[in-house]
Amino acid sequence: MPATTDHPLIAAARDWYDAGYAVVPSHEDGTKRPFGRWKSYQSERMIWDDLQTLLLTDRHTGIGAIMGKASDNTELIEIEGPADLAMAALEKLRVAAVNHDCTDLLDRIFRGCMIRSAGDGLHLFIRITDGTAKANTKLAMSAAGEVVAETRGEGGFVIVAPTPGRKGHAEGKVYAFIGPSNPAATALVTAAERDQLHELFRIALDESPAVAPAVTPRVMEPFTGTSSLDAFRATSWAAILQPLGWTWDHRDDTRNYWVRPGKSAADGISASTIEDAPMVCFSTNAGLPTDVGMSKGQVYAHYHHGGDMSAASRALSDQGFGDRLALPPLPAWEVDIGTDMSPAEAESSWVAENLPRVDWHDLWQQEQKEEWIVEPLLAARRLVALYSAPKVGKSLLMLEIAAAVANGKAMLGYHAPSRAYRTLYVDFENDPRADVRERLESMGYGPDDLDNLVLLSFPTMNYLDTEAGSRELLAAIRYYGCEIVVVDTVSRAIGGEENENDTWLKFYKHTGLKLKQEGVALIRLDHAGKDESKGQRGGSAKSGDVDAVWRLSRDGEDTFRLQCEAQRFPISETDLTLRRVEDGSGLRHEVVGNPASDRHERVLDALRKHEIDKDLSLTAATKAVRKAGAVIGKGRIPDATWAAYCAEIPAWNHSQEAL
Repeated sequence: MPATTDHPLIAAARDWYDAGYAVVPSHEDGTKRPFGRWKSYQSERMIWDDLQTLLLTDRHTGIGAIMGKASDNTELIEIEGPADLAMAALEKLRVAAVNHDCTDLLDRIFRGCMIRSAGDGLHLFIRITDGTAKANTKLAMSAAGEVVAETRGEGGFVIVAPTPGRKGHAEGKVYAFIGPSNPAATALVTAAERDQLHELFRIALDESPAVAPAVTPRVMEPFTGTSSLDAFRATSWAAILQPLGWTWDHRDDTRNYWVRPGKSAADGISASTIEDAPMVCFSTNAGLPTDVGMSKGQVYAHYHHGGDMSAASRALSDQGFGDRLALPPLPAWEVDIGTDMSPAEAESSWVAENLPRVDWHDLWQQEQKEEWIVEPLLAARRLVALYSAPKVGKSLLMLEIAAAVANGKAMLGYHAPSRAYRTLYVDFENDPRADVRERLESMGYGPDDLDNLVLLSFPTMNYLDTEAGSRELLAAIRYYGCEIVVVDTVSRAIGGEENENDTWLKFYKHTGLKLKQEGVALIRLDHAGKDESKGQRGGSAKSGDVDAVWRLSRDGEDTFRLQCEAQRFPISETDLTLRRVEDGSGLRHEVVGNPASDRHERVLDALRKHEIDKDLSLTAATKAVRKAGAVIGKGRIPDATWAAYCAEIPAWNHSQEAL
């Protein structure tokens, strides 16, 4: 293996590595991306031997570094080229540094590690000594909306010297150190100094127009007044910030500059404001989001209501701001109705107008003739998917169950419920005229039988993994007086990525938990993944917020298997074989195989035959019946089976009672 001094790229990589940088070869496709599976090196850098081995293959002509924690909390500040614009930017920075008394800080950065990029821009490296690197941040934009200065922070990748130019760079250009600069000279700054640098770049170079206020409350008929948040915008930033402990520092042509609570003005500024525009905080210790525009209402909500804009709007309305209460975000009835309605009346009015139930009598009177768009592929009111596997029929089974429960009828051969349960069926899948009505008719139902089954067909409502969606669903539950909810299918009722666990955690937080608190049962229909044996499609958290997971699969031409794959409460029969029957009695599903019931009878017969002592423990009785040669399956005798056996009256008792 040759010495690194004979290999210029390895020698350069060693300099960067020894200076604490997480060095990774750059890709050879001409882009500015790193080579290989580099994500793991965002938290812990590649060991030197592995890096050297890669570079010794001579397949790499360039290197880069991962900013942030992996490089000991290093950030890059980039000034875009070409050279004349970069030099003009440097001059503006020097003038701004004089005006804001931070020339020493800027000079320290210029004396540190500085590279001229292959596009003739400038790359300035800093290392934060008492904090962490920020995420990639745009610091300044031109009036035309082009980036003038930005950072590469936590997890960001940058090309470093002596890498040749990439795609789009002039031939022969390279990333090169300026003067005696080198990685070991990287400037050390505190987090406060880093924040001061960021603000200096904004002050000196940013020419973008003022950001519009972030809060723009919806105003819809019949309301024509001013919302509380809109009215609050007339409050000065001084009246908002000073009572919170912020200190005004100075003003330039457009902005006021502030020092956060608990910090001395001598230690630097923490935020800037424009009176009719958002506040931008650049101090990580101020307790506010950094490097984003925050409206007056958002700052008020953050400090007084934990960021809850609805709560902030209500509080401001109570203080007299605005003509009436306006609550972003939805539910819509809180901003869309007149002031002459009570909250309950507003909620009911909104549901009646926006989530109307299907009128069963009207549905039965409608023509059933299909309206074709492209016959036979696509008809009106239909969404069509084309795929190779046929549907199992979970919606058909669920509709039969929902109609039976709503009528207090027996289902699958089990006892009828003690009463009928009003059921809300939220249907994103099936056409009411051609699907739902036809199926219910085949089951023997008519419109007079279905008052207790509330169907919302293709409802326009917010996603159930949001606060707005959950409140709308609960409003419909209260309005229609339902105790059971069916969602068909849940994948169409969410806004987040189906494979992300965060989506299902939000679903439970906003909807599942609230249904439990209301005492409402939920059955949600879903799809299996590509590999059906691995369960539901989507993130693993999807199964974590329910009390039981059942799987329906095809077992034959007209038979199906219904299995409970997970449960949080006792379920005695977890494996059923169903048969779909359509005869003179109508369409229905019947249980034709029940392993749990079969085992119960088999074990009960064995206990009787061998006259197992009822005074034994369950474990001892299991051993005794097995010793007698009976086959009882895996595990102990089922609790219910042993209880049934022990409750039986022995034969000799009959003769005793006859005496």
